[in-house]
Amino acid sequence: MATKSNSKRRPADNPFRVQRHPSIRYATGSALTAFAKRLAALHHRAALVGPHGTGKTTLREDLERHYLRLGWRIVRLAFHPHTWPPWNAWGAVLAAPRDRTLVTVDGVEQLPRPLWRLLRSVRRGPLLVTSHHDCGLPVLHRHTTDSTVLQQIVEALGGPRALDYDALWAKHDGNIRSCLLDCYDRWATGAL
Repeated sequence: MATKSNSKRRPADNPFRVQRHPSIRYATGSALTAFAKRLAALHHRAALVGPHGTGKTTLREDLERHYLRLGWRIVRLAFHPHTWPPWNAWGAVLAAPRDRTLVTVDGVEQLPRPLWRLLRSVRRGPLLVTSHHDCGLPVLHRHTTDSTVLQQIVEALGGPRALDYDALWAKHDGNIRSCLLDCYDRWATGAL
C-alpha cells in the first residue's frame, strides 16, 4: 500500500522546528561579556524587560551559561501561565547562598505582587528576572524587536529571503516566537 509521506514534508526537516531555536542565541562573545559586566555593575540584581517573544528567556539562559563557566551556581524558578515550579524549588531559592549563586526567575510578572515583593526582599543576593514590565529591579536590558531582527533569525534558520517580514512581524505584534511558529506552519504546508 502506497503512503502519502512522499508528498508531505517531514517535521524533522522543518528548519523552524523548536529544536533548532536554541541555535539562535541572543548574545555571544563580547556582547554577552558586556551584558555580564553591566549585570555586575548592578550588583547582580536586575531585570530583563520586554513583551512576549522578544528574547528575554534566551538572554537569561545565555547569562546563566556564562556564569556557570565562571564557576557560579545557578538556581532558577520559571513561572508560566497555569504552571508554577514545585515547592522545593522555592526552598532552593531561599537557601541559596549570596556568594557566587545567581538566582534567576523567568516570568516574574506571573507572581502576585505581594509574593514578588516578598521574594525580592528575602533574596538579598544576586537575582536576575525576566518580566513584561518594570518590576522594581534595575533594568539590565529592555527588549524590543523589529522586522529586521525577525529576518536575521529566519535566514539564520535557513528560511527564505523573499518573505514579507514587515507583515509577518506586524501580524504577531512583534512576538518573534509566534512569527517562527507561523513560519513552521507555512513550511509544513509548502507555503515557504
